[in-house]
Amino acid sequence: MSEQLQNDTVDDPPSVRLLLDRAAAIEATDVAETRSILRQARVLARASNDQPAEAEAIYRLALRAFKDANTDEAFAVALEAKELARRCGATLIEVWAIDLIGSVHFNVGSYPVALADSLQALDLYRQAGLRGDEGRLLAAIAAVHHKLGDLNRSVVTYEAALAANKGLDLSAQDALTLLSMAKVRFQRREYLIAAGLIENALTLATEHSPETVAGIEAQLVDAYVMLSDLQRAEQHLRLAYEAAVRHDCPPSTVVEIQLAESRWRVARREPVQAIDSYEQALTSASDSGLLEIVRTCLTELAGVHKSQGQLEQALVIHERLSAVNTQLIQRSVDQRVRTSQIAHDVESARYQAEILRLRTSELDTLARVRTGDWEMYQFEVFQRIASLAESSGPEGAANGSHVGDLAAAIALELGEPGEWCQQLRLAGQLHDIGNVCVPQVLLQKPGPLTDTEFELIKAHTTGGANLLKGSSSPTVLLAIDVALSHHERWDGEGYPNGLSKVHIPFAARIVSIADVFDALISVRVYKPAWAPVDAARYIIDAAGSQFEPRLVDAFVSVITRSDPALARQLGR
Repeated sequence: MSEQLQNDTVDDPPSVRLLLDRAAAIEATDVAETRSILRQARVLARASNDQPAEAEAIYRLALRAFKDANTDEAFAVALEAKELARRCGATLIEVWAIDLIGSVHFNVGSYPVALADSLQALDLYRQAGLRGDEGRLLAAIAAVHHKLGDLNRSVVTYEAALAANKGLDLSAQDALTLLSMAKVRFQRREYLIAAGLIENALTLATEHSPETVAGIEAQLVDAYVMLSDLQRAEQHLRLAYEAAVRHDCPPSTVVEIQLAESRWRVARREPVQAIDSYEQALTSASDSGLLEIVRTCLTELAGVHKSQGQLEQALVIHERLSAVNTQLIQRSVDQRVRTSQIAHDVESARYQAEILRLRTSELDTLARVRTGDWEMYQFEVFQRIASLAESSGPEGAANGSHVGDLAAAIALELGEPGEWCQQLRLAGQLHDIGNVCVPQVLLQKPGPLTDTEFELIKAHTTGGANLLKGSSSPTVLLAIDVALSHHERWDGEGYPNGLSKVHIPFAARIVSIADVFDALISVRVYKPAWAPVDAARYIIDAAGSQFEPRLVDAFVSVITRSDPALARQLGR
């Protein structure tokens, strides 16, 4: 902690605003101290019940984590900042937090989600009548359009971002927007326009953000190479290296310059020197963990070897490229799963907090409500949560109702009391309420799950039971058994607890059959719907292993009585 800050703490405790301002002042030079001061600001804001200031401190901590490439931390903390800002009416902080959440989704490749976040942030910003950040928000939207391949909309949105900044002192931001526009023009093969945009960006950056000049010079090298103006490209290459030394640029910028030099040498028909330059860029990118740039280096280097007839070397590089692509895909999937898991953990905590609030608030009013009415009210709350858990598709929304109805019919066939069967019908509707704790990306995944992903899926059983805990309602108590144990198997090979035979709650044994049958005859992202007769045969074949035989017989009686054609197909 700085000496001045220590003195303030002893003599006259600093305000939250002063702490936030000090953190901003030293952010570029002392990251660790910045984090420390922001944490102090958060604690002080909480102690003084200054929720807007606390939300800002939390957002700034999230932004710091994002800049440090701590994606999981940034996402979780940004969600916290968003929720607090929404509750206390700090609209600007809420906008910033949503925008940061969109940036995380963008970085992990979830572009449709990132677009939704960015549009939400912009709408909220405009509704509040704020001014100053609209250009940056529009630029974020344009970047997503670019990634989604909508180049025309991307250009128009970038132009809108520049127009929104007109008259404001945002030259450094405008330089970044011009560079982004140039990348779109490059993709459209409009190299002359791209070069002009980059030149304009360079003019702005030289005065307002000199630390970015080296990277901009590298982009100009690429532009003039594409325009076959190799002499001008060489001039900018020299200026890029000089700027990199002058401003002590990060490894990513140095690699960009090395790549630009490689392309320039290819254009000059200097394949040996080009290969050496690509190898240098590849080494730098590998040492810095810049996998996307490693992929670019390998792709272009393989092309040079191929052009020189060096097919064996090109093949070796393609094998390396395949490994890098696999690594990038797995990293992207892992990041998306973690991000989705964090979001669902936050949502799950919010649902549990809301349940606790419903159970503990307005006690005087609830005391006057009849017990039966209160139980039904409580159950309706859980139904709403369950409907969110089934939001992965229209077929999911009906799953709970179908499972509950079939489970109740099986119980009636077994001779269970009508009141208990009605409770089971309702409890069965909540069997998958724990899906609210599972990342949607896994519930909607069309392909096979990894071991790690399957462990996350399995957690919906314990998660659902935990959501329902704390109620004295017989229906909800039955639902806890169902949510926790409907994936147990008669032979003990199920989850989460490996229970077998009569150790599995009776209600869960019944719902297990209803759930599997309904899932089989329904369309899912990973499979088409089965014919009812095939699904019924699956259940029959699993009697004694997955399901209790006595319950399977009752199930068959129920479905064949309601469908004579099915009875004939099954020989009943």
